[in-house]
Order: sequence, then structure tokens, then C-alpha cells
Amino acid sequence: MRNPLHFALVVGISCYPGGYPKLLGPENDANEFAKWVTSSSGGGVPPKNVARCITTASATMRLEDARPTKENIDFQLLALRDKAITAYNELPEEQRAQAKAETSRLYIYLAGHGIMPGGGTAALLDARAQRTRCTNLEIRSYEDWFRRDGTFAEVCIFADCCRNFELLAPGGGPDFNEPGELGGRVFSLVGYATSEGEQAFEESGQFDPEVSSDDRRGYFSRALIDGLEGKATHPRTGYVTDASLQTYVSAQVMERTANRPMYQRQAIDMLPNPGHPMTFGPKREVPYYRVVIRFRPELSGDIDLVAPDGSLSDRWRVSDGPWTKRLHDGLWTVQHAGTDRDTTGFDGNGTFGVIGADLDVQL
Repeated sequence: MRNPLHFALVVGISCYPGGYPKLLGPENDANEFAKWVTSSSGGGVPPKNVARCITTASATMRLEDARPTKENIDFQLLALRDKAITAYNELPEEQRAQAKAETSRLYIYLAGHGIMPGGGTAALLDARAQRTRCTNLEIRSYEDWFRRDGTFAEVCIFADCCRNFELLAPGGGPDFNEPGELGGRVFSLVGYATSEGEQAFEESGQFDPEVSSDDRRGYFSRALIDGLEGKATHPRTGYVTDASLQTYVSAQVMERTANRPMYQRQAIDMLPNPGHPMTFGPKREVPYYRVVIRFRPELSGDIDLVAPDGSLSDRWRVSDGPWTKRLHDGLWTVQHAGTDRDTTGFDGNGTFGVIGADLDVQL
């Protein structure tokens, strides 16, 4: 079901003629996000409410002609905001405030090269960025503008880009006038592909030989979209929530980058708001998988199984042999019974990931 008060900006920049290498993932990732966000069983955004700024990896552009620029993106974003205001005004006056507060949402998806400019948290470089002229969209500034503006009750920003320190580069905020609407309370969710000062990576032939060059994706984006499509469904509610999405994407990215060199392993940065949980898509049935947990012979005593949300799931006596459980997707941990994450003696610190399939794990 589509929501006429949901809007989305989707940006994927693969070609950077100003000195940055071409990327294979952003075009694929942006198209996949646009597909999910406009699906009636996904993000539910009407196609007319989506602005796309996507360049292909095969494009050949001169620097002066490169698109999208920050100006292009800002223009599309402000147009979405104006379209939302028009949509509110078309509602009966007595319905506007409630509809705005309860059902309005803006998605901003960004993929491409990125930096962490001086005074900023993360920024997507636009297509005309150069090493000595890092034109960018500083994400915190955009989040802050929409929080003060109040046009949308919820703002969800997902950024699949590096966060390399560029202390001499100024952060590029939105080129809009100061907010004039100043509506009701705004809740936001921001998901970064990596932590401060670190790089984000896309799949490669060396580490992901099963993925063809035409289907290369960013590790964060592939996990994010898989999660939004249902693999991050919360086992108790049946919905993909911001918290279950964070848990799923984190586990997936850690799993997928585990075979890369240490400095290329990713840890995402996404902080759900416990006071205002967000959901994505319709209610779903939660799949469970058969997991056999085996223990080394020298281990003894009772163990607790800790669920991905940190709750205690069950208890088992090691002397009873392998433990067979039906578990949902996520990052699970076994610990010595009655302790606070004491995993002494367990392989892999007692942690294992369930990712869409049955599993036989040795701990």
C-alpha cells in the first residue's frame, strides 16, 4: 500500500571525473533502493513522489558537465518538500495536522564517494568533486535542517559512502533559506555505512567472486535493502523496525567483510530512537532456521543463549551434547549461564550469525 505523504530522494553517483575512481555499486544500489521504496509491499512511496539523481558507471563525463551536482540534488530535495506541503494543503483542514504528524516521511538515500569534512559527521561528494575542491552534501546539516523545518514527521537517511577525514574540506549544507514552517516534532534515523574516519567498501572480484561485475553492490546497501525487504523482520512484531534493521545490517556487513583485510572490515553506524520506533513495510511472517550448536569436549556446565536483541532466549547443559534450536536471522551469542557475556572458552567469542539458512556451528 502506498502512502501519498511519503517522499524519497535517491542519489547514486558512480562517475567522478574530478579525480576520484569510478564506482560500480552506487548505480545498482540506488536503483534497488528506488525499487524497494516505490513498492507497495516495501517503502510504499508513490513513484511521482520520488526524485532520482543516478549516474551510470559506464558514463563518460567531462568535469564541467558532471551530474548530479550539489545544486541539482538540492533542487530536487526542495521540490519534494514543496510537493509535500501541497499534499497537506489538499487535505481537509481538520485532517492536515494529524496526517502530517502521524504519516509523513522523507527518505534520503545516498551512495557514492564520501568524506568526513571538518566539523561534519559524513558527506556525500557530488559528481564535480575534486581532491582540492570537495563539493559535498554534509548529512548532519541536512538532517538538522529538516528537523527544524518540520515538514516531515519522520526523516530517514541512509548513506553508503566513506567517512575519511578531510579536515580542510568545508561541510556543504543545504542551500535553502532558514526553515520557515517550524512544524511539529520530527524524528530521524540516520544510517552510515561505516564508522567515523573509516572507509566503506563495495563488493569486488577478489573477495566476492560469486558476484558479477554487473551486479556489484556496496556491502552496506545490499544488507540494508535485503533487510528492508523482509530479512530484518522483528521476530516478535512481524515488522521490520529500525532496531531490527540495525541489528540485521550490522551482522550482515560484519559477516560479508570478515574475509577482507582488517582495515577493510566494516562496522556500520546506525542509532535507532528507542522513544520513537520506526517500521518499514507491511507485517510479515518471520522465518526460522534449524541451527545445531556444537561444543568442544573440554567445555562443561550450563550455558545461556542470548538473542540478537540482548534478551536471554534459553539455557542448555553442555553435557547433553549438541543443541538444536529453531532461530531467526540475527547475531546470536552463547555465554556461561548466569553471567554477563562471559564467553570464555567458546570459539568466536561465542557469537554466530544466522543469515537466511540452516546452520551447523562449532563453539
